[in-house]
Amino acid sequence: TGTAGWERVALRSRRLPRPEPSADPADVEGWLARADVHRALGDPAAAVADLDAALRLSPDAPALLVARGEFRAEAGDAPGAILDLDRAVALDPDAAGARAARGRVLLERGEVDRALDDLDRACGSGSDDARLVADRGYARHVKGDLEGALADYERALEIDPQLGVAHYRRADVRWKRGDRRGALADYDAAVALEPKDPGYRNDRGVARQRLGELDRAIEDFDHALAIEPGRAAAWSNRGVARLKRGDAQGAIDDFDRALELDPGTPLRLGYRASARLALGDLPGALADSARREELAPDDPRAPLERAKLLDESGDRPGATLALGRVLELDPSHVEARALRGRVRREAGDLAGSIADLEDVLERVPGESGVWLLLGQSRQLAGDLDGALAAFSRGIDLEPDAPSAYANRALLHLQRGDHDLALSDAETVLRFLPDNPIALHCRGVARSRLGRTREAIEDFSAAIGKVPSLAAPWGCRADARADLGEWDAAAADAARALEIDPTCEPALRARGRVGLASGDPAAAEADLTRALEVAADPYDVLLLRALARRDALRLAPALDDARRAASLREGDFRAWECLGDLFDRSGRRDEAIEALDRAASLAPPEARARVLERRAAVR
Repeated sequence: TGTAGWERVALRSRRLPRPEPSADPADVEGWLARADVHRALGDPAAAVADLDAALRLSPDAPALLVARGEFRAEAGDAPGAILDLDRAVALDPDAAGARAARGRVLLERGEVDRALDDLDRACGSGSDDARLVADRGYARHVKGDLEGALADYERALEIDPQLGVAHYRRADVRWKRGDRRGALADYDAAVALEPKDPGYRNDRGVARQRLGELDRAIEDFDHALAIEPGRAAAWSNRGVARLKRGDAQGAIDDFDRALELDPGTPLRLGYRASARLALGDLPGALADSARREELAPDDPRAPLERAKLLDESGDRPGATLALGRVLELDPSHVEARALRGRVRREAGDLAGSIADLEDVLERVPGESGVWLLLGQSRQLAGDLDGALAAFSRGIDLEPDAPSAYANRALLHLQRGDHDLALSDAETVLRFLPDNPIALHCRGVARSRLGRTREAIEDFSAAIGKVPSLAAPWGCRADARADLGEWDAAAADAARALEIDPTCEPALRARGRVGLASGDPAAAEADLTRALEVAADPYDVLLLRALARRDALRLAPALDDARRAASLREGDFRAWECLGDLFDRSGRRDEAIEALDRAASLAPPEARARVLERRAAVR
């Protein structure tokens, strides 16, 4: 932060002569004048010695006690300063200067309540001393009374619009109240009034950095460092700006310098760890993180940072242990518990993931992102109703969040609610017209609703945006198989499987190509592999039943059809397949029963076909 008002030793631009001993050792005014010169030369200790001599001559002079108290504070002797200022106040309780000086020293020592009492009494009913009013504002500021602080800063600037420190401190209040541009205007005014103050430059740089003005922020940090090369905060802040701009090596250089100047600041090790990770130096990042934990063993931010690094590297068990340490230090740490919920899900611990995320939502039920994570974990655990409730709650809380609609669209597809999936996918595309996941999801919904040509257009658009995604290639292959475009389906399936050999839609599509080309053995092999990775095995089971039927393996074909019927008892296709297989196996009564069930469930456009098949049962 900048050096404010009474804390600043204003060196004069002209060269001051070295003070000579007073011609008259009994001349109080002479010693006082000599002390002023020493102070102006930046030698408060010598100024204190001069005032010692003056006070030996006039030990109960409040003005001399105030002056020595201020000089002692500047020399770093706060206890001695308080002793002098206490005596001055005791000698003259109504002396505004003594109370103001003591209030400033107390504020520097962190004794905010006592400082505010002194500064209040010094200001009285309406002081016209702009610096004093600004200092009381700062006491209120430190105490958290932003409204009172703002009122004092504005009063100080009415008295003296050129008081840089009042602009500077008001900038911080405005920032905390959400007035970002007003804060920046105050920083601009402070810098214009006192362009050589490195603290003002540094803090304006921080504001610019937070507003995304990275180049201008770096300019401010450069100026601050030109004025004061030993300012560790400016090196560190410039490193943060460089890291955000993508210059990770430049950031590391700045963090190195900041740590040379001030090696005991754990947060800067965290910044350097992030920069090292950006350069792919995970061991170096972890070393910085470990050192940060050594310096601040009770600070939960250190193991949280380590957990994030381990998560980035794919070390889920290590990340989980580090997050456990965070929660030992702070059991109510919401971010750590939410992160552990996600990490546990990715490690396959769905029960642990759900427990963590539900715990977070008991504490902060309004976190839409955590509802999204909970929905994902519940979906993977097979709790589709619970997942739907979680995604919907997240959308209620943040109706403009495309990711929640995208996740719910995928869930609707898994539940077979294709119209709802289509609606959610189209909502995502209103926010993000070129989003490949939403295009793909809409394509799947359209395909399931029989809108195959439109589905192919969606899959093609998704492929055009991200050709390296296997799923749109595989789903386009499946849609082309629906149209009997077998060569195109085979080509798309082959491309999808080059990208991802476990792509379920591509394996299913290639299995259908094998069925159409009279190769049931190849079809069964592809469909068996598809079953190993299918989130919803229903369609794949029916296709493999057909492949096994064509290979005259009726018993395993019946097993597949029965499994499919148990998954979706209300879908006529499994019962139709069972009826056909029972008929081929000579089990007439079971075939009729299955086909009657299929006819009762079939939509009008399929019912005639099912009834015709029933009539043909031998």
